[in-house]
Amino acid sequence: NDNTNPSEVLTYLGEQIKDYSSIDIKPEAIKRVLKRLKKMAQANMECPCCARAFLENDEINAFQSRILELSDESVSELMVTQDGVATARDAIERYEKWRKTISENIHEHIEFTRIVAEIKETEALLAGEGQAELKEVEAELKLEEEKLADKREMSNELQGLL
Repeated sequence: NDNTNPSEVLTYLGEQIKDYSSIDIKPEAIKRVLKRLKKMAQANMECPCCARAFLENDEINAFQSRILELSDESVSELMVTQDGVATARDAIERYEKWRKTISENIHEHIEFTRIVAEIKETEALLAGEGQAELKEVEAELKLEEEKLADKREMSNELQGLL
């Protein structure tokens, strides 16, 4: 869009880079955190995230089952496949390239915007001057037409006397 402010685009690109950067978390790191959560849950008999106590063995078994599920790279929504990581890296690279291009050329956009505003201002000024000049010329024309009409009348009178 021609009306989009480059600083807004830079903000958007920064957000996208940040979002895609979070995808690059290694599965091993996720597994380590999940393993610690599982140990904490067993030791304290409560959910380490919300501190809700497990009252029955079914609850602890459901929690442990869910942790195992989250640790399994093939089914976990926490684990990102290598294809996903590659896609994220490609996206980050493209967004950073765009951000660099926009950052390097933002001064040209500012100059372009200034020139366009200056042209519009000049056109408005010239149009205003042109209207004033046109009215002045029209007034002169009317005056000259009146003088011409008077001279024609005088010419007709003089021809009538001859």
